[in-house]
Amino acid sequence: MAEAKRLHLKLFVEGIECPVIGATITISPNSPSQAAIDIPPAESALDLKPRSLVFLFFKDFYRTVGNDTDYRLLFAGELMAVSYNKSSLGRSIQLICQDFSNYWDSCWYFKAMGSLFGFGGRGKWAGAAGKTLWDMIMTTGEKIFEVLKKGPEGYEFSITKDKDGKTVIKSQIPGLLGGMVALLKAIGGIYHTKTKYDGVSPFFTLAEWRLKLSRQLGVYPDQGPIKLMKRAGFGYIWDKELAGLGRQFNFRMAINALARYIFYEVYPNPAARYKPPTGMFIDKSASPAVLRGHEKGKDWTDQILVICAHIDDLRKRAANKEKFKGSEVSIILDGMIKDLNGLIQEIKQYQTDTKTKDMEKVKGAIATARKRITDAKKEVKGISKIASSFWKKMDSAEENLRKTIYMGVPSRKGERVESSPDFLYTQLFRPDLWLASPPRCNVIFPEQYTSLTFSRNFTNEITRLLMRFPENWLAGYDALFDTYAYAPRALGQIRNKKLVKKEAGELPYIYADLMEHELYTGVLPHEERARGLKVYGLRDNIVSDDKYKLDYPQKLCNFLFFKYRFGGRTITVSGPFNPYVVAGFPALVIDKEGEGGLHYLGQIITITHSVNQTGGNTVIQMAYARTQKENVRPIEADIDFSKIKIKGVRQFKTYIVGAIDEPKKGDRGLYGGEIENVNPLPKAKGQYPLLGTSRTTRQGPLTKVEVNKKGPAHTFGEQVIAMAGGKDVEVEIKAYNIIEKITREVEQKAGSELPIPFELMCRPAWYGRCWLNERIGAVYQELLGTGSITDPIKLDDSQAFIEADTEALQQPEFEDEDADEEKVLEIEAGSSIAEAVEQIVNMYTYVKQGGYDINEFINSFIWRPIATKIDIMGSSDLMFSLQTGEVLQGTEGFFSRAFGPYDNLFMLVPPDIASIEGVKRGDSAESRLDLRKERYDAVKKYILELTEGGGGIRG
Repeated sequence: MAEAKRLHLKLFVEGIECPVIGATITISPNSPSQAAIDIPPAESALDLKPRSLVFLFFKDFYRTVGNDTDYRLLFAGELMAVSYNKSSLGRSIQLICQDFSNYWDSCWYFKAMGSLFGFGGRGKWAGAAGKTLWDMIMTTGEKIFEVLKKGPEGYEFSITKDKDGKTVIKSQIPGLLGGMVALLKAIGGIYHTKTKYDGVSPFFTLAEWRLKLSRQLGVYPDQGPIKLMKRAGFGYIWDKELAGLGRQFNFRMAINALARYIFYEVYPNPAARYKPPTGMFIDKSASPAVLRGHEKGKDWTDQILVICAHIDDLRKRAANKEKFKGSEVSIILDGMIKDLNGLIQEIKQYQTDTKTKDMEKVKGAIATARKRITDAKKEVKGISKIASSFWKKMDSAEENLRKTIYMGVPSRKGERVESSPDFLYTQLFRPDLWLASPPRCNVIFPEQYTSLTFSRNFTNEITRLLMRFPENWLAGYDALFDTYAYAPRALGQIRNKKLVKKEAGELPYIYADLMEHELYTGVLPHEERARGLKVYGLRDNIVSDDKYKLDYPQKLCNFLFFKYRFGGRTITVSGPFNPYVVAGFPALVIDKEGEGGLHYLGQIITITHSVNQTGGNTVIQMAYARTQKENVRPIEADIDFSKIKIKGVRQFKTYIVGAIDEPKKGDRGLYGGEIENVNPLPKAKGQYPLLGTSRTTRQGPLTKVEVNKKGPAHTFGEQVIAMAGGKDVEVEIKAYNIIEKITREVEQKAGSELPIPFELMCRPAWYGRCWLNERIGAVYQELLGTGSITDPIKLDDSQAFIEADTEALQQPEFEDEDADEEKVLEIEAGSSIAEAVEQIVNMYTYVKQGGYDINEFINSFIWRPIATKIDIMGSSDLMFSLQTGEVLQGTEGFFSRAFGPYDNLFMLVPPDIASIEGVKRGDSAESRLDLRKERYDAVKKYILELTEGGGGIRG
């Protein structure tokens, strides 16, 4: 019979820790992630309630501090099924769980089909929403489209001052995320007014209150998709697509229908990043009774707001990657502490009025804020290295300070607002990224896998793609006037000319010829009509069909050619448990150390984590596989180099050099650029290039010297003699890790070629700038908490530690009014993926062959912040007020209010909500809406059977 063993896993069902034997987590696109969790068998396990809340944590094997923060989230979801099995080997029970996006599949919308009487009985029978989106004039697609463009209300708040000094509260979520949240609220009925929640049903309303479904979407604020959706013609295509969904469709169907036209997909990320709230909870309608009623109240309020403004300014400077010394931060914090000390002393002197008790509370909150700032000061080591705990302390300080302004209010009316709520990015909505730079967490080193399989079928890889774009969308296709695009536009090997000839007013003529890459496989053609994809050509700066025909079709054709060609190539990687990899994003698999090897790139499609009594294993399936040296020469025939004008090309190079004197920031580097960062490597051994020689000259190879070695100059060669000023001068050559920024002015001449990276040659025209190599690191920082492999990196010799240079995540833009906007964007990027792979392999080789701790190097490179047990469930000392539901002590987690022995909507619903779907406060029906206590009691019964009933079912 199977028995539970400690596997460094922790399972919680409805907040109660349960023994766990093993688990299998499956992650795949456009569907909920699933967990099959084995637990000790007991009869009461079959009585666990549907949709019981399930959390599975693993112990972080890299960054441990010895408390609950060591345990990080592996899966969060709900119990959907129970499987009981009895055999000759014993009995077993398995919990089948899905993540919270399962609500997307059961959240239905019912089309009223033009009925003047609105929502019909069939829709209500299906539990579908009709009234939230029903409109007598607009079509279904138009109505949903309006919701997507407008975005939600009452979700994310920013509190600012206008020119007259009045407080202004804005509510907005930018970009596609705002539209998706609005659509989720509209279909799911998870929106609210001041006095009631009026959704599709109490089921979805309660789900939002408990689980914060709308805060689990991760979408980077890229305006590209929204701009495309707003172009003329999109509504027609969108409406036509929704018409094919039938009279009832759910939220996932609607999102997938939209994703088809903007090349987006949803990937679950159960080991999600938690983003804590960055603002304070403020009651808008509260009256600052305590301070307002005091003669010094206005002065004290102003002092408090000034300190809060300093905290906010500090936060913004860090968010903008502004770098300043830890001593500067300490000075700022000392000033805050000094001001708070003075404020406390003033309050003590004026505690003679009738509100002494309330003033004592104000003084206590200010003292707490002072303590938080004092504690935060101890962690300051330079703003770029401040731990997240620093910001938690500063957030707590600001919360206590703002709370003092509203203390003493007898009643709490109005809505509870926050400048930025917490997020748990369990669902990531992102574009086709198979050609983008991978995040660092998706780099897989040889020590991390036991098997690697790269597979490609030559006969399944198309060799040419022909696309047809209609001249008139409404009139349909016309062979004479339609636009044709094909890829690759390489020369035929027989005629030495392009394969397709098309003159104005003529049908395209296709010659019978073979391109170079077809000599081995023959012609493997693919034809496609653009259909709804034409809408992507209607960009803001393209108004004429002539320019559209010259620009957009070929861009789309290039992109789809490689998408179809690489789509069938696969990589399978299997190895020890690796919770840091993320599905839906590119990945890099390193084959071995050393120069000149092949390494593999692809996009992770599925991940399967298996943890059992014998250990843990992770299997990764990837598509769009290629090597970093993939030959894409055929596509370069598409590029008219004579029309490309570049103001600047920026690259970052990372390498190791030997030098007599320590290099300084701003010095000339090996590549002729400017040194950005210098890091000594006192333990380095072997020969490395001598700084002072340059790779920009072609006269001969670089001079290499032994590093971290002393001796006469002549023992190192002629170059060192010249630098030292004599052959017998005693010198010491030390090793340094260098990050060099290269910015070159380029004037492109007709007929010449530039080394354009593959990912830029076939980058779609509609992709936002945030997906460029030099900018995508900022996207990964927001969604995953890590950087990109094309971000500058540096090596800390003492720990073999690699980290991204946060200043380089978002580089200043180049602008050239005379250059074509799109061409400049495509050439402007920094290091290519191939160059980044080379740099990472060089560092990996240096660490491994230099005798350093290779595991430390790998773990520090791939680690990303995953939500901790405290982030999810709250701290073990968390206590709520039984009267108000407010936190009395401890730290509240994202789901702290979603479970526990609570009923009657305790802690879920603000007291000002008068009704929920017509159910008034105090009605007997109210208690039936909240099932947390029943679920909690069922789990408690299971634990009691295991502990007091003999250990479960035996035999």
